[in-house]
Amino acid sequence: MSEQISGQRLFWRFAAPCANYNLTAGKITPTQFDNVMSYSIDDDDPDVDLLKDCFPVAFESLERFIRDKGIDRQQMWSYDTVLACWRLHKGRTTDCAVTETVVESVIDGLVQRVLLKNGKIAFNSYGIKVKADDTTLIHRNVVAAVI
Repeated sequence: MSEQISGQRLFWRFAAPCANYNLTAGKITPTQFDNVMSYSIDDDDPDVDLLKDCFPVAFESLERFIRDKGIDRQQMWSYDTVLACWRLHKGRTTDCAVTETVVESVIDGLVQRVLLKNGKIAFNSYGIKVKADDTTLIHRNVVAAVI
C-alpha cells in the first residue's frame, strides 16, 4: 500500500530511529541531529544531502541496492525503490533489522502503540494510518510503513 509520501520521506521514517544513536556515537553533530529530526514536525521532503550525512550506512545501502538491482539512479528516490531496499535491511543487530509483521490491534495514547501478532509492541510515531490485520514494516520498534 503506497502512501502519498516521497521516497526521501520514507527513507527518513526508516532511518530516523537511528539518529539518536548516531548523535551519541559522535557520528553526527547536535546541529545535524536537530536538522534531521525537524522533519518529524515539518512536512517538507528531507534534504538528500542531510540524509546522506546523518545516515551514511543507510544511504550507502540504498546506493548499493540500486547498483546491484540495475535500477536507474534517477529512480533511487522513488517510493517503491526505497521501500524495496528497506524491506531487505537486516541491520547489524536484531533490533536494527526491518521486520515485516501483522498488526493485531492498535492502542491509542500520547503515541499510538501497535500490538503486533508476533507479541511485540511497536510505536506509531509518524501517525501512519494503521489498523488490525495490516502488514507493516517495523524498524527499531517504530512503524515505518504499511505495505
